[in-house]
Amino acid sequence: MWMVGVSFVMRVVNWLIIWREQMSYSIYDIDVFVSEKNTYNGKNQTKYSFPNGYGASVISGEGIRKFEVAVLEADGSLCYNTEITSDVIAGLEMPAVYEVLQNISKL
Repeated sequence: MWMVGVSFVMRVVNWLIIWREQMSYSIYDIDVFVSEKNTYNGKNQTKYSFPNGYGASVISGEGIRKFEVAVLEADGSLCYNTEITSDVIAGLEMPAVYEVLQNISKL
């Protein structure tokens, strides 16, 4: 009986790994994860919240060259210890922003 349970769990784990590898978002799909939009001091901020517990902050506007992206913890604080970055990523064009967002959603 115990072996049947382990076998089932292993099949589910393998399925989840395959599903995660195949999961990708287009630039349009990623916007379903927008959780908040703010404007302050001539800057526009969009926050994203992903099912994996991470989030992102994308800022553009006055005094910022192109776009800046930061990884956020579940509580909204900046996260400095992911494989994506250890700081804010600055100077991104919009396609690169969506690529970073997609990578954060897969952490």
